[in-house]
Amino acid sequence: MRKVRILTIPEPGGSEQPQELGQLVENNGQIVGTTPAAEDILGPDSGQRQAKFDRYHRGWSNGYVETLAA
Repeated sequence: MRKVRILTIPEPGGSEQPQELGQLVENNGQIVGTTPAAEDILGPDSGQRQAKFDRYHRGWSNGYVETLAA
């Protein structure tokens, strides 16, 4: 089983902590998001879910959200 945590990115210099928006979970070839936000990141195309999961497992950020292997 592999997991990816999806976190918000706090304001630079701020005191708030990252908030978890959900997780992506790969278990026996099944890839699911634990929240609607996580499912949105994976998207509806089941053929691309593995490629997207692998990308997010390596780490990804758009400046507002980041993913980290758990």
